[in-house]
Amino acid sequence: MKNIFSPDSFLMKALTLFFDIMYLNALFIICSLPVFTIGASATALYSVLFKRIRGEEFKIGKTYFAEFKSNFKQATLFWIPYLLPVPRVHRAFPYCLRHGTRISADGTL
Repeated sequence: MKNIFSPDSFLMKALTLFFDIMYLNALFIICSLPVFTIGASATALYSVLFKRIRGEEFKIGKTYFAEFKSNFKQATLFWIPYLLPVPRVHRAFPYCLRHGTRISADGTL
């Protein structure tokens, strides 16, 4: 039986994958704090995950930030239209909480 703590064991491979995903998640959350960068963060996250799935060797942080930088403009321009309705929804939310919604069984107000 192989040593359970050898780098090629199933346990170590599973733990490596788990911590790689946790690290990527932390990078995604930190880079998404300025809301307009969520598009670039998601693009970098998926790029790194796909490289991991293909089995390529790379440094996670370095690759994440390289992908973030290279895709920033395109991903941000794609993401901004999703942010446009946010102020309107933000203004309407207190009204909905105060008055509630009365929706009948057939879906009409």
